Parts: sequence; C-alpha cells; structure tokens
Amino acid sequence: DLTAYKVALYSNGSATYGNNLDLTGTLAAGDVLVIYNSSVALANVIAEGDVTSNITYFNGDDAVALLKDEVVIDVIGVIGTDPGSSWPVNDGTTANYTLVRSVDTTGPNTTFTETEWDVYPVDTDDYVGFNY
Repeated sequence: DLTAYKVALYSNGSATYGNNLDLTGTLAAGDVLVIYNSSVALANVIAEGDVTSNITYFNGDDAVALLKDEVVIDVIGVIGTDPGSSWPVNDGTTANYTLVRSVDTTGPNTTFTETEWDVYPVDTDDYVGFNY
C-alpha cells in the first residue's frame, strides 16, 4: 500500500520540501514504480513508466527523498545543503548523469552515500523498471 509514501523535492538547499508527489495504489513485492517527466523522449522510459509528474523537475543540485508518514526513508542528495551545481557520485555527479542503485545496496538509506550508486552517461535508460 503506497498511501503512506511520497516523493519530495528539497530545492536549492532547502531543509523543507516544496514540490511533492503523494503515491497511491499498491506495489507488488519485487515490482518497481517508475515516475517520469512527461517530456521524456526515451521510448524505454515511456514504456516502463507508471506515473508522470513534475516532481521530476530538478537539475542535480536538489535533494530528492522518499518519505513514509512524513519521515525520510531514502534520499539522493543532502537535505538542507546546497552543493553548488551537484553532488559527486563515484565517477560522475548528480547532474547530467544517470544514477542507478548498486546491486550491492540492499535497502533504503537516510544518508546519501555515493558508493550505493552506479553512474552512467546522461539518458541511459537500460535499467528503467529493473529490480535487482
């Protein structure tokens, strides 16, 4: 049941979220929910996508979190910190790259940990909808 969950965007170093997406419905064990930008041109993203939302309007220097009952349970970036243009992630950054959760990561993390992410060139869509 996704009703207790939301995705929240913390823009420009804000400690409080502005834009957010309340999730609805149910997600089967092992399934993946794909939230995507309505202007995406990648066919694989469109085919795998479940929800279009403007929650995807961020540029790499904003923190994005998954919340359950208003408590952060997973995050990309650092809430309340403005990193300048992006956070470093392995051989890339949170801007202009595609981040995919590493197969070695077994659960959510309330602390952004760059080693939990694999970095690919921008617009890599090979892993959309894939659950390790």
